[in-house]
Amino acid sequence: QGLRKLGVNTPPTFDLKSLEPKQSNFVVRSIEIIKELEPDYLFNHNMRAYYFALAYSIKSDIKVDRELLFVAAMFHDLGLVEQVQEENTDHFELVGARKAYEFALEYSTDDEDWTGERAALLHEAIALHTS
Repeated sequence: QGLRKLGVNTPPTFDLKSLEPKQSNFVVRSIEIIKELEPDYLFNHNMRAYYFALAYSIKSDIKVDRELLFVAAMFHDLGLVEQVQEENTDHFELVGARKAYEFALEYSTDDEDWTGERAALLHEAIALHTS
């Protein structure tokens, strides 16, 4: 009770299974691409970023596009990877944002349309994630 007086609340409990994204083509393909390019510790960081962001949105009653959130979490630090950095001179946030945008356009289909506003939102979320 002393912690509550200080404004520290007991965190809500979540069933991690309920937070998993749907296994769409975009989710599966983003995992494959990022696992090829990033070391395990960075991939695991991406997964934690997704779960923490989604848990926060649920606790705060903020509606989010879980699939977009997942793909943004996967690509958000891609610009830190040496192999990707060598190809670019921009800040790492912009590199990851551009790669995610290109990914969205490349894998967009009639069934899973990631062109236009959704691709732009993906780019913006990553480009501004440290702002």
